[in-house]
Amino acid sequence: MFQRIKNWLEKNNGKYIIANEQGEPLYIIMSTEEYDKILENKHDNPKSLTREELMEKINKDIDIWKSSQNEEISEPVSQEQDELVDELVIEEVNENVLSREIAKKLANF
Repeated sequence: MFQRIKNWLEKNNGKYIIANEQGEPLYIIMSTEEYDKILENKHDNPKSLTREELMEKINKDIDIWKSSQNEEISEPVSQEQDELVDELVIEEVNENVLSREIAKKLANF
């Protein structure tokens, strides 16, 4: 039986879906490498994070962005730009439009 499943996996790019009698998917068989990739991507997906994790990720991304800007630009950041970035850190943001809002604000620098 295992050899049969292994053959199906080879024919289907390493994935096989097991369905019930109604054709509804019940299980997916895949390689551990594929599964690990899915888990890694899940942690990068804002929709899968709690509100606290999301705010932590935003703050970290902003810190990284600020550091890269300080390295690239020799002139100091204006008070207005610095306040805008600080505002992003503490701002309550709708989770569904979070990425777009941050991208818009950062693009306006």
